[in-house]
Parts: sequence; structure tokens; C-alpha cells
Amino acid sequence: LPPAVTARLYASIGRSRALRLLMTAELLDAERAERWGLISAVIDRTDLESSVDDLAQRIANEAPLSLAAFKTIDARLCAAAESIDATDIYRTVYGSRDFREGVTAFLQKRPPVFEGQ
Repeated sequence: LPPAVTARLYASIGRSRALRLLMTAELLDAERAERWGLISAVIDRTDLESSVDDLAQRIANEAPLSLAAFKTIDARLCAAAESIDATDIYRTVYGSRDFREGVTAFLQKRPPVFEGQ
């Protein structure tokens, strides 16, 4: 996971929850994702179009300069997190026997057997 994504996850749900998800590969249902702040709302399919229209209208009614400022700040925060170099980490993980074992086990629909190599 890129450091920028990890940093945003920490900021969104807190470090302990993020570490738990990242270390266990636990999946979240929509309700828990909403409670934790990863998504802003769980919407029934039948209400999706009207909910999107309502949200778009609410945003369109806000102060344009404030919206632009929020977007600029978000972009700058993301850019700062993206400057973290993790090439060495990716090389170690994705070049490992454990990574190949994980992919093979997934394709064979069996639990992986990791050896730390």
C-alpha cells in the first residue's frame, strides 16, 4: 500500500484501526465503513440518484472560493504524503517468495503458507 494511502487511512480511521485492517486483511461491511468515517453515507439503491442530485445541489450552493480552497489544501496534503519513497519496501515485498505464495494460493483458492521470505 503506498505510504500516501496509508497516511490517509490513518487520518481517516485512526492508526490502530488502520493497522488492524492492514495486518489482518479484514473486510468491512458498509455500515462499519460508515461508522468509521471511510464513507459518508450508506444509501439504498432506490435512493441513489436522488441522493447524488441532492448532494451535488448542496455543494453547488456553497461558496466557490471556500470549495476551491478545500480542494487545494486536500491536493497539497496528498502531494506531501506521496513524496514518501517506499521503493525499497515494495521491492522487498513484491519480489519475495511469500508474495508469490500469496498470489499462487489465491489463484488456487487455498490458504497461503507464508515463511517470511
